Amino acid sequence: MFFSRRSHVSSGIAADEATPFRPFHNLRIVARGNELRDTSLANCCALALEHGIEPGRVRKLIQAQGLAPGERAATLKNWPWELCIEAPGSFRLIVRGVPVTSEHKAQTKPLELLQFMVAGGPSGARQNLLLEALWGDLEGAAAQRALATTLYRLRKVLGRGDAIVQNSGRVFLDARHVFVDVWALEWLLEQVEALPPAGERGAAQLERLRSRIASLYRGDLFGADDDPRFAQEREQLRRRVARWLRAAPDPAR
Repeated sequence: MFFSRRSHVSSGIAADEATPFRPFHNLRIVARGNELRDTSLANCCALALEHGIEPGRVRKLIQAQGLAPGERAATLKNWPWELCIEAPGSFRLIVRGVPVTSEHKAQTKPLELLQFMVAGGPSGARQNLLLEALWGDLEGAAAQRALATTLYRLRKVLGRGDAIVQNSGRVFLDARHVFVDVWALEWLLEQVEALPPAGERGAAQLERLRSRIASLYRGDLFGADDDPRFAQEREQLRRRVARWLRAAPDPAR
């Protein structure tokens, strides 16, 4: 699992904030005066949420301005996402604050398809693998129709068709519209693994990241569902998390 985002880490705000965050009233002034591009304002709002600065008012500002989440927001569950997917320790889809259950048979296959897209990371799952894993008992054309029907149903469940993209033989979730906690967890793990040797300040940064990792990792991928199709991803995530949650921060690292 799952994917690599290390090439994007340097394009966002550094993980260790050397500059104090501006008070929230500055964000309101900026929003009224259009002194920052939307991407910059979105990053400021994400930083405020990350540090717990007036989260309720910040979320209202995000919604009022129609701000799209930037890379920093991708690790923040408290950004006002329309769609949220929880994967470590359980598998749960939340649409506009309401959990979706699979009590109805018609929703079972769409949610199973969603699991494969989550396990595949932001680049999603290859269409041919989905056909084999989910409709291996059907002939080619019938399997293709089943996939198309299931994607249609899943888009209906999500409430927005642009949350799912099909391109270059892959099916994936658009990370601009969907928060996936296991993707955020993987991104934080990459940040930890990329930390340079540092002194006391680096140890404090490591401890902050470890705390965020612990808050997101609630257990194995998809929880009690021990589906062997996800065994490799489950074990890989478990080992990476265990490495950092067991290790005490070492200033000399």
